[in-house]
Amino acid sequence: MDSVESYLKPVEEFLSGTTSSPLSDVAHTFTQIVPDNVQFQVALNILLPITRTASNAEALRIQAVYLLWYIYRDHSLDVNPFKVAFQDLLREETSSYDSFPLSKPPEMPPFMLAVQAVLGGKGLDLAPYSPTALVSKWPLSTAPRPLIHTVRPESQDLGLDDTQIVEQLLRYASESVLSLSEQKVLVKLLPVLGIPPLTNQQEEGPPFPLGHLSKIVSNNPGTVAYHVMSRVISLSPSQCGEICWDILISLPPTLSSFDLWTRLLSNDTVLDTLKTTQETDENPKDSRKDTVASTSRKEALALFLAHCESTIDSMFAEERPVDGRNVEIDPEGPCGLVVLHFARFGLALVRSKGDARRGAWSIGMDEEEWFALTTVLQDFALRFVRFEAPCELYRALTSGGQREAELRS
Repeated sequence: MDSVESYLKPVEEFLSGTTSSPLSDVAHTFTQIVPDNVQFQVALNILLPITRTASNAEALRIQAVYLLWYIYRDHSLDVNPFKVAFQDLLREETSSYDSFPLSKPPEMPPFMLAVQAVLGGKGLDLAPYSPTALVSKWPLSTAPRPLIHTVRPESQDLGLDDTQIVEQLLRYASESVLSLSEQKVLVKLLPVLGIPPLTNQQEEGPPFPLGHLSKIVSNNPGTVAYHVMSRVISLSPSQCGEICWDILISLPPTLSSFDLWTRLLSNDTVLDTLKTTQETDENPKDSRKDTVASTSRKEALALFLAHCESTIDSMFAEERPVDGRNVEIDPEGPCGLVVLHFARFGLALVRSKGDARRGAWSIGMDEEEWFALTTVLQDFALRFVRFEAPCELYRALTSGGQREAELRS
């Protein structure tokens, strides 16, 4: 079996010397140099870190992103193991854009345009260009889709009403990554209009079938996912049902997923009380006090935590050598990073419980429900207590339990 280590230095040298070559040539040579059976590990150990390191030359980062896409070019983007990394890169870049006016969104650097092209299904369009050419002058069109030409700056009516704009943007979001302008328009209009009529039917007629929710969240895991899911939960709690909660439960244990959950659990928006007269009459108190945060907790949080733990177990098993040797997890590897991010998410939950500003999710939670949540977290923390973040989580759980026991006594 080929040793991954034997390819690391040659590949690094090859990449640094080919940023002026067309990406199609670079990719072809890469697949000739690196055999199929070690391409994933080489991508994981060299290409992925290059994309994450902002100090690297932009041309080198574009090259790495393209190769991460190219290795899995014959498959749907959904099965590319680096899709989540692409989404995280885009989320981190665009998270600072909220302060820019809608009419003048910031100009994306070429590296992020390359990431957006890959996520938008246009990776092949990058092939004829060299990374340095893409950095020098971005040759691909960055013009917005036709809809954005019709969005009025503030009050000008240029052909579409707000409802039509939201419907079209939601369709776009279910198909690909929204541009910055599209994101800002959708986020701006959603709080006013809410979600268009919902249905479980996969028909052409309804503007926004619930079945599209999963694609919207997958393609746009940051701000768009948060605002859309919040509106669905707050305006249509009786309609979102299993579809909405299944999406939240089955999210991968990534930074973007934990960010989405953290924001939902801080959302104290009271649910729409216009469910049915019977529900409101029977539970007037509960129906007026349930929030996006508390409902998300009740319906999906415990199952999401269990799903994360199960995913970590699977990743841990996959990283074990075939001969059964007990090898430590690489803290910088895929499983090590998931352990770190999950532990930090759990720690944020423990520390925010009861906090007036961040603890909206814990309002109304009884001891039995809290015990169920902490049981999952404590089991995880104990198994990975040799790592710093899970160890800190375990200490927070045990000290919190001791304080509650003292208060009860």
